[in-house]
Amino acid sequence: MSFNFGTEPVQAGGIIKQAGEGQHEGRLLGLVHLGMFADTYEGQVKAPAPFVCALIELKSGEEAGGVNEDGSPIITHKTFPLKRSDRAFLTKFLKVMFTTEEFKQFNAGVLEGGFEDLIGRPLLVDMEGSKTKNDDGTPAYVNVTGMSKMPNKLASICDELVNDPIGHITLENYTEDALRAIPAFEIYSKLELADNFPGSVAEEVLFSVREKTPDFGKKSTKSDDKTGAPEAPKYQEQKRDLDEEEDFS
Repeated sequence: MSFNFGTEPVQAGGIIKQAGEGQHEGRLLGLVHLGMFADTYEGQVKAPAPFVCALIELKSGEEAGGVNEDGSPIITHKTFPLKRSDRAFLTKFLKVMFTTEEFKQFNAGVLEGGFEDLIGRPLLVDMEGSKTKNDDGTPAYVNVTGMSKMPNKLASICDELVNDPIGHITLENYTEDALRAIPAFEIYSKLELADNFPGSVAEEVLFSVREKTPDFGKKSTKSDDKTGAPEAPKYQEQKRDLDEEEDFS
């Protein structure tokens, strides 16, 4: 297959707010690889698979809960494994991001290009709050629970990216911007534990950042760590993110 994923899929700062619950318009800001990782789901260790973190800049505005306190767009994320199967999240993600013709070419194995061609494209994302609540009754965190293709008419009026695109980042072309864009818990719970992290450019970049900020990307007992990213949700409430068999179509 000629489409470039950046790896081979296996078979099978500031005052940052959380996004409001509900559906949001967004644009893909980046796809950042987290390395080859053996995930655990409901006590079962899965076969290792490469994971990526999709970064999405929300375009839904203040009224829908899509902006930070300083007026900048909220950047949310969805992490998933690169697995080949009809029900895998990767397949659903590509259905959302590709045109109909591109998806046909992809299935035929003739689509050229790669993840980098998807950066900046529009999509709709569904955000759902956790069962765990803050003292004021708001969700402790809000996760991406679904994605869908943005209708052409809406896409034609969807605002362009405000932030500079992060791009398609593999472990061998990591940048500090990409590292700082992903949530802290994806660094300490996946990236640093990945089989192919040692000796990678990603390791060099993380080492360089920690020379200046030793606690960067490390687990914090506070609700917010120094990266501005929330602490990892409890495992049972992450299951929706971890199950590649869930239907997001």
